Amino acid sequence: MKIKSVEVINFQSIRKLKVEFDKKGVFRFKGLNNTGKSAFLKAITTLMRNVSNNNYKDFLRDGADTFQVKMKDFHGNWVKLSRGAEDFYEWEIGGRKDRVDKTKGKVPQELQKFFNLYVETEKTKECLNVRLPREVLLFIDTTAGDNAMMLQKALGTEEYMLGIKRVDRQGREINKEVKIIEKYLEKETEKLDGSKSELAVKKQKLEEIERYEVTLRDEYETYKNITELVQDTIDFGEQQRELKEKKSILEGLEFESVKNELDVLTKVTGLIAEYEEKEKKEQELEDKKEKLSSLEDDNILGDLQTLEKVSEMIKIATKATRSKKIIAKKRKELKEKEKEIQEFKEELGVCPFCGADMDEEHTHVGSEV
Repeated sequence: MKIKSVEVINFQSIRKLKVEFDKKGVFRFKGLNNTGKSAFLKAITTLMRNVSNNNYKDFLRDGADTFQVKMKDFHGNWVKLSRGAEDFYEWEIGGRKDRVDKTKGKVPQELQKFFNLYVETEKTKECLNVRLPREVLLFIDTTAGDNAMMLQKALGTEEYMLGIKRVDRQGREINKEVKIIEKYLEKETEKLDGSKSELAVKKQKLEEIERYEVTLRDEYETYKNITELVQDTIDFGEQQRELKEKKSILEGLEFESVKNELDVLTKVTGLIAEYEEKEKKEQELEDKKEKLSSLEDDNILGDLQTLEKVSEMIKIATKATRSKKIIAKKRKELKEKEKEIQEFKEELGVCPFCGADMDEEHTHVGSEV
């Protein structure tokens, strides 16, 4: 904002004054003491900052009950302040007019923005960019840090300073955390080294256990083989015991009649062979009888002799026929006995005569099994 003109009425030593400024340049007020230089500057400052209800009378010209200050800029905007009997702010900014009565020593927000005022509200609680002549110098009763903060606020760089402070604070916190993490890392590294040592020892023990396991497996296989051998021995002993029991059972049985029948069977087999031979001779005899009928008388005597022999042979054949029936009966009985003996063999599992295993071939005196 550039001031185009200022009009002052009844303000301290000034009864009525209007000053106009060029758009460009720097202006200096020059004059003797008590000619109104400071009063004019105070009037401009009062227009922008206003004065409290308790102090506005100090700025009234003697005999006046109201002072007024009006200012215009080069954009057609104007602001007017009246204090005393009439208390109001009146303005036209951006083509919009407005008015506030009973200001109570305060500046409306719209005018604060227009004048670009900066009031520090934390430490000094004063306007920093518009000051009255001979006011207490700023930044004297405040610390360097507060002065820097107020200056940053006035320049509009407060957020940057706060950001820098936050970054510094976060940096310090991060450094603390880094130091804590480094200490923790050292401890964990020591623990890791200890764990590595323990791991190496455990690996060595594991290797020993694996070797011991291999040994145990080998011993177990040996034990297993021994166990199987012992079981086979026990099974063999059991079989021997059963065999002895079967032999003892066989010893208690009477096989004499069976042996006799086997002998009879052998004899019958021989008789059958003789009978077959006799039948063959009888057939030859019959053939010879047929031939006798055709022989001459002189040969009768020889033939009678032959006939006697034939008669004897017939008797023998008759006996053989009877023996044949006996043999057939014996064969039938023998087959029944053989069937009983076979069933007994299958049940017993050993030879009833010698006690040998029936799965093996063996011989007895006078017979073959």
